[in-house]
Amino acid sequence: MTQSSLTQEQEAAMAELLELTKDAEEKLREMSEFADAIAEKYQKRLHEIRSAETQNYETIIG
Repeated sequence: MTQSSLTQEQEAAMAELLELTKDAEEKLREMSEFADAIAEKYQKRLHEIRSAETQNYETIIG
């Protein structure tokens, strides 16, 4: 399909679809960054808990 075979209405629909796709891509990127931040906080907290448990174990055994 060449550019000249599209009607103005079709071109407008394609342009709108392109914008919607760009918006969806941006939202997905934001959600991915948000999920990464949550995962990072979870891993950090898990590490803190494990470290505290290790210290408590060493205190009891020590």
